[in-house]
Amino acid sequence: MMVDLWEGAGGSQPAWISRAPGRIFFSAYTPETGTELWTSNGSAFGTALVFEAVEGPSSAGLTGLTVAGSRLYFFATAAPSPTSLWALEWSGAVGDICFADYDTSGGLGVPDIFAFLSSWFALQPRADVDGNGAVAVPDIFAYLALWFAGC
Repeated sequence: MMVDLWEGAGGSQPAWISRAPGRIFFSAYTPETGTELWTSNGSAFGTALVFEAVEGPSSAGLTGLTVAGSRLYFFATAAPSPTSLWALEWSGAVGDICFADYDTSGGLGVPDIFAFLSSWFALQPRADVDGNGAVAVPDIFAYLALWFAGC
């Protein structure tokens, strides 16, 4: 049984539950954090806030939590920035992994663009950078904007 994050009216409203080996990830609400990313191994001690995209009681608008390999991918809005794709290694330290590092080499380079385009031409869901549910030309522009910005 997990801990009740907020016993107030309406509860913590957990959503977007995604399983990983030994844990789950989910979005949940508390008055202190708003709706943010949480994890639990099923115990009260093992339940913790993982990521707070927006400090304080405002919410990050988390959607699309998906575990792939050892990473959790999700969309979040960290105002004033637009909604963007985030990732974290669920087996290690939590952090913002640069989505533009598409080949996950640890740095940005032209191979990342080719890796993205390969995924895009194969219509892989990971290439849906804008999160609208379709892999289309705007995703190329969204990815290149991330790449040129260096995340």
